[in-house]
Amino acid sequence: MSDIAYTMSGPEGIERIKELWEALNSHHYANSVHFKDHFAKLTFAERGKHLHALSREGNLRIITAERGDEIIGYCAAALSNAGEGEIHSIFVREEFRGTGVADAVMEKALAWLDDKGAATKILHVAAGNERAFRFYARHGFYPRFTMLSQKTDRSGSCC
Repeated sequence: MSDIAYTMSGPEGIERIKELWEALNSHHYANSVHFKDHFAKLTFAERGKHLHALSREGNLRIITAERGDEIIGYCAAALSNAGEGEIHSIFVREEFRGTGVADAVMEKALAWLDDKGAATKILHVAAGNERAFRFYARHGFYPRFTMLSQKTDRSGSCC
């Protein structure tokens, strides 16, 4: 799509992705089998604090895809001081999926991590979102192990 502009920013881009991050969190909530409470309690304020903490060393980039004044997709990537690159989140509005927008923001994030010298690159996929594995495999990410988490009580509350 030729009318889409891509921008890369640091911590100043965090607030710009709030609406899309909340849509991603809602997607995870809807698809979660065992940990709905986790996604129900997760807030953008918490996520924003985490992303700001990552940005203190200049090692955070937010790549956005924009059509006019609307942000239609984003990818948040960070590099740890140990040289580990991580894709923290990626989301594209449903009506723009299959158009190459997700591939573009992912490729730009991975190129930035490569330029920064990332020794390894990781990402986490929430249980219930396994259909995203095909997308991630196109970018060289494959399941390495599965982490299990125990609910803290029988009411469904979790970590």
